[in-house]
Formats: sequence, C-alpha cells, structure tokens
Amino acid sequence: MTIVTLLALWLLMIFPISRVISLLVVMTDSMQPTLKHGDLLVVSKLDKTSWPNVGDIIVFKHRQLDVLVVHRVIGIKEIQGSLRFYTKGDSSPRIDGNLLTQDQIIGRIRCVLPKIAYPYLWFKAANSAVMNRHSHKMKENVF
Repeated sequence: MTIVTLLALWLLMIFPISRVISLLVVMTDSMQPTLKHGDLLVVSKLDKTSWPNVGDIIVFKHRQLDVLVVHRVIGIKEIQGSLRFYTKGDSSPRIDGNLLTQDQIIGRIRCVLPKIAYPYLWFKAANSAVMNRHSHKMKENVF
C-alpha cells in the first residue's frame, strides 16, 4: 500500500465519510502560523444546529472573488434572526471586509496534516512552468 492509501484509510476511520466534504491544500500564507503553505486540511460539513464558534477555522465562499477562503471566526452577530460571522486570517491585522452569511460557509476545519501536500504543490508548479513554456513557444511561432 502506498502512503496516500494508508492516509486515506486513517482519515476514514477518524472522520465518518458522511461528515467529511473535502480535502483542501493551503496555498497562501493568510493563516500563518496556524496553517502553512502545503498543509492538507480535512473539512467537515456543518449542519443547521452546529454553526461555527468564535475561534473555529472555517471554509467559506468569497462572494466577489468566487474562491474558497480559509479564515478564523473572530466574532458572531445576530441580525434579523440570522447569524453573521466576522472572520480574518491569522497573519492579518485586519478583519475581513464583509460579514459572512450562513449560506456562505462551506465547512469547518477538523484536521490539519502538516506539509503533506507539498508533492501536490511541486507537481502543480512544475506543470504550470511547462504550460507557460509551451504557451510562450506557441506565441513565438504565431505569424
């Protein structure tokens, strides 16, 4: 068995498959020192009875950029019977610009596997470099 297979089996034993919705790779430094570039995150879904608490690290969909963001909940406010969440990256001195609504939250970080995703990042960077090199050659050959 490969290391990846053993890791997958271990994760399934610890986190029931019905609760795990995603594995994410940390690709930025916004959550340092807690999360580092190359860490693998196990994300569990939330149900309507277990919204995040202050201090939880969550995954949410950024409305303007249409990307997933991993930040910490630093405050919760109830507005017209609905919860809103203040978030920020651990390495940032500023709170994120907009309050999150409940429907933006994808899940909560349940487990961090430090540096396990480095091979993925290396492959992705190497693949990107090859693609950039080929696209550059294609541009040179256009008449």
